[in-house]
Amino acid sequence: MEELLRNLISEYILKLEKNRNSIKIKSLGKPIKFNTSKIIENEEKILLIEKKPFVIYIIRTNEKITYEIALNGYKSIKSKGFGPFRVNDEKKDNHFDYWKTQFGEQCLYVGSSKDIRKRLKEHLGLIGKTTFSLHLSEWYKNKVITVELYEVSNEEEMHLYEDLLWDEYKPLLGKQGRR
Repeated sequence: MEELLRNLISEYILKLEKNRNSIKIKSLGKPIKFNTSKIIENEEKILLIEKKPFVIYIIRTNEKITYEIALNGYKSIKSKGFGPFRVNDEKKDNHFDYWKTQFGEQCLYVGSSKDIRKRLKEHLGLIGKTTFSLHLSEWYKNKVITVELYEVSNEEEMHLYEDLLWDEYKPLLGKQGRR
């Protein structure tokens, strides 16, 4: 078993080295600001986003948010039958200690999608009540969020870069890794 794990780790390291020299990530423009309560305006902004097959997105806010606010939001939407999101807590590698003292711009979520328009509609609470997403218009009302969009070459890179960015930005919501 040890030999197998050593070989798998060596293969993974070679894969990472290959990707290091060929990173292809392209910004899809300036970050987009959304007010979580402006449904029609949000739908219009989402329609302007160019369709791309592999997109990484980062959702941030300058609005005050704490672990407690997010947890109350989670409880609220779960009680209404929405597919809830995950609030990172005291579990290992979930950045809980970081979020106890974080102020200023905060990373709420790092994700990836093959259909970014649909995914943003879900996170903003415009569609998909049962989908596991942020449903921001339901609990984080009248707050400004910023969404950064990045196109990558393929699905494998999309998931790899998403995981690396998740670990770097320490989002309050969601989890690392493929769903």
